[in-house]
Amino acid sequence: MPRFRFVSLLREIAILVLGILIAFLLNNWAQSRSERTLEQQYLQNLHDDIVADSVELHTRLLNYEKRRALASRVIGMLFNPAAPGRDSAAIFIFRDLNEGRPFVPNQSTYNTLIYSGDFKLLRDFELRKRLAEHYHRYGDLEGENERGNHFIRSTVTPYMMNETVMAGVRNGNAIDLSDPRLQNIVFASLGIMDYEAAALRRALERCREILPEIEEE
Repeated sequence: MPRFRFVSLLREIAILVLGILIAFLLNNWAQSRSERTLEQQYLQNLHDDIVADSVELHTRLLNYEKRRALASRVIGMLFNPAAPGRDSAAIFIFRDLNEGRPFVPNQSTYNTLIYSGDFKLLRDFELRKRLAEHYHRYGDLEGENERGNHFIRSTVTPYMMNETVMAGVRNGNAIDLSDPRLQNIVFASLGIMDYEAAALRRALERCREILPEIEEE
């Protein structure tokens, strides 16, 4: 093979290899850029979800303070026949003290990250670990919600159905406020509220701690 043809062949091979290498690098660059854009979108969505959770948790804590004050008022009614509003004690005990719906966190973004396999797009390993712990710990609130629901199903509702006169709830003739079982229900409701409030505070604290870490990214 003549020398110039050999050199020309090497040049063509070099150009081909260089072209493939450039295409490979451009593809990697484009993919990396796309992943960084997607990472930023995930981070923004996580930030929005946790901000929304923070607002809801704060609102629930404010509601807890109102219910806590109401519970103290009801306790006063139990032991003071002359307490104002005593005729409304049944409404307070069976409706207001045990009202509420379970807290449902905004975790659609987190679930998408996990189930799509995109969690690895978050480059900060410590942030990934904190997020996993944060969403796992929402189970504490689920446990407290279940505790309250179980108490209502197993204790409050049976007592209300068997020991009260439903037609008299609004005129003060529904229940005997001196009944120790009723008094236990009120004190137990107060304890359950306190446990739930503690879980709410811990969740809110975690939200406030993790938000700056997300914002840094």
